[in-house]
Amino acid sequence: MAPRFSLVYPTRHRPAFLAQALQLLELQSFRDFEVIVSDNWVDPTLSCEVMCRDVAVPSLQYVRPPAPVGMVANWNFATQFATGDYVCVFTDKMFLLPDALARAERAITASLDANGTEPEIVSWVSDGYQPANYPDYFGAGVYTAVQADAVVNDAVVSYAPAAELAWKAEGRVSRYEQSPSQYCRGKIVFGAYHRNLITRITAQFGHLFHDISPDYTSMVLALSIAKDAIELRSSAVVSMSTDLSNGMLGAVHDQHALGYLRSLSEDLRGLCDNMLVPGLYASQANIVSHDYLALQRRFSLDVSLEARNWLGHCIEDLGRPDRVWSSPVVEQQQSQLMESFILALPSGPQAEVIERLERRFEARGQGTLTVDPPGQRLAWSSPTLAQAVQRRSAWTS
Repeated sequence: MAPRFSLVYPTRHRPAFLAQALQLLELQSFRDFEVIVSDNWVDPTLSCEVMCRDVAVPSLQYVRPPAPVGMVANWNFATQFATGDYVCVFTDKMFLLPDALARAERAITASLDANGTEPEIVSWVSDGYQPANYPDYFGAGVYTAVQADAVVNDAVVSYAPAAELAWKAEGRVSRYEQSPSQYCRGKIVFGAYHRNLITRITAQFGHLFHDISPDYTSMVLALSIAKDAIELRSSAVVSMSTDLSNGMLGAVHDQHALGYLRSLSEDLRGLCDNMLVPGLYASQANIVSHDYLALQRRFSLDVSLEARNWLGHCIEDLGRPDRVWSSPVVEQQQSQLMESFILALPSGPQAEVIERLERRFEARGQGTLTVDPPGQRLAWSSPTLAQAVQRRSAWTS
């Protein structure tokens, strides 16, 4: 009989992070799950193979691509070994909370339709852990517990996948200003996809994950064809803030963003040409725009970006106060790309982009741009990540 959940860990050169993830899995109260670790190492001294043999986690399968591959290819390679009814995929810096699968199972059971059909997407928000010092990632830090946007008394909330995709594509709210639910809904790294949904995605689109960002491309495809979705009230994972994340590094370092793109494909030009602003790799919003636009064009998806909103996010990305440019030449080139694109717009859309930015600058100056997202939050200091997780599990409803 197939396991209820498949927990998939595509990884490279992060044995300490994987060890922490597997250690926390030993605390799971719901035991009907399998674990797949796809170890995409280049440096054999950073392999996770020996560690995977020695852990106490049951039903762990260690696999390795025939040769080192890019991140997206490793995610696709890893998930092909999953046999569970529901499949979860975790990045190196995400850790499943001890009661997560039990709560997910209860939510699935409570959400069965009249025919006994299970929801195709199960979503949850993420707690956060900020280490006091790098690289002491698992030592002392501050743990922030997060609730979903839903009414507090609801154990699970249903949402419409197509409507969620349309809201995300509109881009009215930047990724940094979204509430926990707005950011996490539909992403497989913040939830689980039913086996039937994954089968339909791979049959229709070839793969579950595509370039550039596998968590976004799978989200776009899943929300575009999923029949239903639910969200847990409380978080099921904790995400660690690190100085190692591709997304975080690429958001502020242009050379890291460029290096990541090159690791995905030899056709760097093709990746950049499918962005909203072709060639603007220094903007995280513009890189994410590729995932919507490339999939829409390739598969004729019913999804449309609201360019005026996304262009505003691109401009703000370039002006981040924490941005680190590799050289004045790169800064000038990327800024000129952005400026030329805006100036080439028809006068109406151009004025709307500028007006939108001016309103945001004014709101930021007044201190009204960003508000605390909905949901209950509780933060506390802890001597270790593991102890913080144990405290969290003691009061999760």
